[in-house]
Amino acid sequence: MADKAGGFQWSEAWADAIAAGVLGSNSNVGRGRGLAARGGVHSVEVEPGQLSGRVDVAGGEERLVPQVGIRPMSDEQWRRLIDLIVEHGPLSAAVLTGELPFALHELSSDVGAPVMPEAEHTSVDCTCPEWSDTCVHAVALGFVLVDIVSADPWSLLLLRGRDRSDLIDAIRTLRADRAGVEVTETSDEPREPDLGVPAAAAHRRTPTALPTAAQIPRRPGEPVLWATAPPADSGLDLSELRSAAADAAVRAVEMLANTGVSGAQLSVEADIARRAHRLTSADDTGDMELLSELAVRSGRSAEELETWALAWGQGGEEGFVMLTLRWEPAPPAMEPAVSVLGEPTRISRNVASKGSVQLRLDQDGCWWRFEADDRLGWILASGAFGEPGDALDS
Repeated sequence: MADKAGGFQWSEAWADAIAAGVLGSNSNVGRGRGLAARGGVHSVEVEPGQLSGRVDVAGGEERLVPQVGIRPMSDEQWRRLIDLIVEHGPLSAAVLTGELPFALHELSSDVGAPVMPEAEHTSVDCTCPEWSDTCVHAVALGFVLVDIVSADPWSLLLLRGRDRSDLIDAIRTLRADRAGVEVTETSDEPREPDLGVPAAAAHRRTPTALPTAAQIPRRPGEPVLWATAPPADSGLDLSELRSAAADAAVRAVEMLANTGVSGAQLSVEADIARRAHRLTSADDTGDMELLSELAVRSGRSAEELETWALAWGQGGEEGFVMLTLRWEPAPPAMEPAVSVLGEPTRISRNVASKGSVQLRLDQDGCWWRFEADDRLGWILASGAFGEPGDALDS
């Protein structure tokens, strides 16, 4: 499976490396690029440690053979690369699905196992008399690799000594070893194609009335219990899967009823607040355990998540934003808050405070009431209201 976006980034990085001198002197970069663009290099082969091709000259009577040697990575470098991928969950997931993430470009260099060949890893050769000065034919061959890598970034890995299956097998083996399980066999056989319905048959069908839409359920369904646990080396946890499925069901019902949104547009912090509110609103002790786990994984305290959950319950995403929103309104904009709170009221930007009550003004001119809590600090108690008096009395 080709990673088109990643392939383009890898190929651009290789082109930049050629211009920077990865194949030696860059005096022939322009001519080499032009020769490659005109299709002057053919019969290109990518092998572990070597890129080779053919260039016809003198009307096709003479054939030159340029080569670019790439030093394969050592066993220790491969070990570092595999450790790096396994330690980074997103990288591991991407590689196991056939992608070569461009994030590996810098990360692999940082651990001394660069996927992208560097100048000290390369050598050039050619049967023409100019090869010692990095001949134009070798440079052109290098630029042909740009197109190859764009279509298949794994070509770089092959040049460094191993192919995709080698890397994937090594990653699966290491993940299984760390989980204390045996590696299970997988199949690379493609699924049978879905032939669908022939166009002529579809055209002959008699149209029927659309089915009546099902009623929106009163409450979300419960996730189906899995009969078996996921593979130990998958990094998945049944309780987390169940929580994610339950959360998706809640959002689906809310969207059908036009009372909620998908949450896809939320920031990470806002989505944590949304999930925390759902978990704190449930009576299930398992949900409270998941709330504690959510706090640990997000690097937040349980009290902070509780504050976020309360804000979300009062005002959704806008209520969550009000926890940290600070801006500088014109002084007259805060006078209504002073009038309803009375003296002495302290004004700090968009916040009017008196005793254990705050009135905060958002940028749409609405007021939100906050109250002091001995354990949680300032918590959102109501909002949003067009008048500060309404927020105070709510």
